[in-house]
Amino acid sequence: MYPTKRYWQLHGRPKTFGEAIGQGMYTYDFSDNAWHANSVAYNKDTGEYEFMKPNYHDTKMYEDAWYYSKDGEEFRKDYIKGKDSTGVYDRYIPRKKKGLIGYKDGKSPIRIKPANRGKLTRLKKRTGKSESELYKTGGPAVRKMITFARNARKWRK
Repeated sequence: MYPTKRYWQLHGRPKTFGEAIGQGMYTYDFSDNAWHANSVAYNKDTGEYEFMKPNYHDTKMYEDAWYYSKDGEEFRKDYIKGKDSTGVYDRYIPRKKKGLIGYKDGKSPIRIKPANRGKLTRLKKRTGKSESELYKTGGPAVRKMITFARNARKWRK
């Protein structure tokens, strides 16, 4: 059972259920007289809060409702909602004060070769055409370059 195993890993693998309760991993619900695990767990390595319930879990809607509510407003200032690599579990990713949202240390994994940096700017200067004119009249490689540049401008917003 992946969620339970991962939940215990993120809390240092407590040896007993009593130790797990002592760490605040579980909350007692008097309405059904049962212990319930928290919906999210903090990952110290990434600084992210990982969801322990998959997106199709029947109580997941309550976590989403809290996140978008007035109560979750302060939390949303520091964390954005994202997905894990499988797309089955959500996670809260810390917002970066500088750099790109969602990337460790604000650094993007996308690297542009030095020879290609400024290529679009040089092309616009050489032809005297605007970006939109080049997009309409240029070939597929030019359109691809312009599309990349337009998307890249949004990354730091």
